[in-house]
Amino acid sequence: MDAQLEATYEGPEAVQRRQMTVTMTSEVFLAQFRAWIAEMRLIASSRPEPAPAPWPQPCRCGSGR
Repeated sequence: MDAQLEATYEGPEAVQRRQMTVTMTSEVFLAQFRAWIAEMRLIASSRPEPAPAPWPQPCRCGSGR
C-alpha cells in the first residue's frame, strides 16, 4: 500500500509504528544499539556511584502553612 494512502486511512502514527518496527529489528540498528550499550557501560564504569537520593518531603500544597 502507498505510504500516503496508509497515512490517510490509518493515520501517521500507524505508519511511524510500522517504520519503527522494521528499523528496530534490522541487524544494522541492533549492531549500533549494542555499540551504544557498550559505550554507556564504559562511561558508567569510569564514574563513581551516585549518592542515594534523600527521602521526598511531604507536600504542603493547600495546607495553609
